[in-house]
Amino acid sequence: MLKKLLSLAVIVAFSSHASESTTEEYVGKITNVFLGKTGNVKIGIELGEDDYISCADSSWPMYFPAGESYSDSWLDLVFQAKYYGSTLRIGYTPSNENNCSIEYLAIMADDGVASGGGSLDSMVRTGSLGNVALINTNGLTQASFSASNHYSDDIAAGAFDGYTYSEQINEDADSPVSRGIWLVKKETDPNTNMALDNWLQISYQNTVKITGMRIMINSKSLGLGRLPRNVIIQASTDGVNFADMQSVQLIEAEDQGVNFNTAINLKQLRLKVVSNYGDKFIEIDELELFSD
Repeated sequence: MLKKLLSLAVIVAFSSHASESTTEEYVGKITNVFLGKTGNVKIGIELGEDDYISCADSSWPMYFPAGESYSDSWLDLVFQAKYYGSTLRIGYTPSNENNCSIEYLAIMADDGVASGGGSLDSMVRTGSLGNVALINTNGLTQASFSASNHYSDDIAAGAFDGYTYSEQINEDADSPVSRGIWLVKKETDPNTNMALDNWLQISYQNTVKITGMRIMINSKSLGLGRLPRNVIIQASTDGVNFADMQSVQLIEAEDQGVNFNTAINLKQLRLKVVSNYGDKFIEIDELELFSD
């Protein structure tokens, strides 16, 4: 469903009794969704102090009925828009006494998607391929990068500094962070003997659209078997709840790219490493992200 939603420029559905002359439009974000056992799906929306809509109920001003032929697709769209912080266009019938009946929903592929520096088009793209994850660009600082753990001084930011170990691979990079790599030792839970999760994460200030990534490692570490093999791309808009977006098996190569199945709107991207090529350490020298 997400792939379908993001691939369409506009998704619009009209109820049979709506007319252009009686329908007003709200443009903004959904804050809350109320679902009861029966009846209507109620919607809370984001309103500024000076914003006004012609609906009586300020907590749940808009609704659409459950059980109609269009209800499931509308509900899918509402939840996706809420999760990714997208801007919706909601056509509704004004009411001074009751909740307003929703007549149509519309979403643009890039509505509400902004980089740390402003609009999507203003994102700084660096290097030969247009990396948008280089430290000290797009509002990214060392604090923007985190990981499940790290070995010695090889912290998460080392995988976003434009260096693979000692070699500079991004002409726009500043100085390397420590050795220019992220390194972590694989460990198990002493109580369960289960392998602990290992992940590398980047956090943007605002929602961005990411369409692919590039992973690099130096030849010596590749030969040692430190490169991730099976990874899961996870996304979040609140830094707490992460959704699995795509599973990838990486080839044994120093430099490789991955195109995502669909563009992902997110604030946090987490690369969860399920396995590597055999060494007791997991290593990523550089992780680049792209927004095409």
